[in-house]
Amino acid sequence: MKSSATHTELSIATKLLARQRETPDRMVRAIKVMLERGSQWFRWEPHIHAPGTIFNDQFGADSWEAYLSALEAVTPALKAIGIADYYGIRTYQRVLADKQQNRLPDCDLIFPNIEMRLGIGTTRGNFVNIHLLVDPSDPDHVDQITTMLSRLTFRVGDQDYGCTAPQLTRLGRRLNSALTDDRCCACIWRCYTRRPQSS
Repeated sequence: MKSSATHTELSIATKLLARQRETPDRMVRAIKVMLERGSQWFRWEPHIHAPGTIFNDQFGADSWEAYLSALEAVTPALKAIGIADYYGIRTYQRVLADKQQNRLPDCDLIFPNIEMRLGIGTTRGNFVNIHLLVDPSDPDHVDQITTMLSRLTFRVGDQDYGCTAPQLTRLGRRLNSALTDDRCCACIWRCYTRRPQSS
């Protein structure tokens, strides 16, 4: 069977080959710099929630300015921040937009930390969460995350739901028609108010 590569596939393959050729030189230069300079330590916070986070939002209304100012005032400065939120990246997108407006000037890296709560629990009845840390270096990473989350589906009754705010809100309204909050936290919180099963 004969396969043919598209122009895009050939372009990607060419870039990967070029990267492989320069990698050894790049690594040698990086190692030399490290050996001459020694270790450098930077402060990272890979798991920090923001105002409007889905669960346990303790920031209060109109708290964005105070939140950003507190992050900017931390000593030593935060060089990398993982903006955590359950099942999505809405608060990450807000922090990223603020960074593009010259907030968090000392922070070199902001990345999404998508937190998901599993239906199983610990022997003490606590929830088990997983975290998806995403590399933001691709300019298209927000769209790629949204696509990936929409493909993450689960079945409740006879309906499939994707991991998107509209789908989770629809699920929330199906589980409790009295819900009025459009944020997907409404349904997620209702789904997980019972204690998880021990594994």
